[in-house]
Amino acid sequence: MNGHDWERLGGIFCSSCHQEVLRLIDGLCIFCYRKKIAKREADLEDASMRRYYQRALSRGEISLAQMRDNQL
Repeated sequence: MNGHDWERLGGIFCSSCHQEVLRLIDGLCIFCYRKKIAKREADLEDASMRRYYQRALSRGEISLAQMRDNQL
């Protein structure tokens, strides 16, 4: 196999960044997959924090004034 044949073989491409890679995980390269996981975890963390404050507000443990003044 020479260099020309090697170039014609090509590889697989990430569906997000469109870079040629050796391995895909769920159709994404490892870097895009890690970014996807980090974003999902951040979204879950935000949702959890919102639920916490909504419950605390409904129980009367905190007030809107405290939230507005960042006294928590």
